[in-house]
Amino acid sequence: MRLRTAAPGRRERASELRAAGAPAAPTFKPIHTRRTFEEICERIREQLALGILKPGDKLPPERDLAQQLGVSRNVLREALRSLEMAGVLRLQRASRAGPSSRRATRAA
Repeated sequence: MRLRTAAPGRRERASELRAAGAPAAPTFKPIHTRRTFEEICERIREQLALGILKPGDKLPPERDLAQQLGVSRNVLREALRSLEMAGVLRLQRASRAGPSSRRATRAA
């Protein structure tokens, strides 16, 4: 990416600053963005920590939970699988009851 060229007076000031020991180019820190599934995981863990969700509680059905969070069901599934691997949720197949917590358990 190229920046626009400054007016001649500005160029002179920039040269003076460099000569005075100022750094030649600005440095940038990396931007750390969170993935959506990580945000979902954090929200569920937060609900558990606050006691809003208790061990054995059932989460809303996948479709409803995805709609509440404003995410696709695939993203929600990724978050739930991640929480299951961490031992936070237990996934159960073919249950009409919906997800539940292990410390929240999940039935799918």
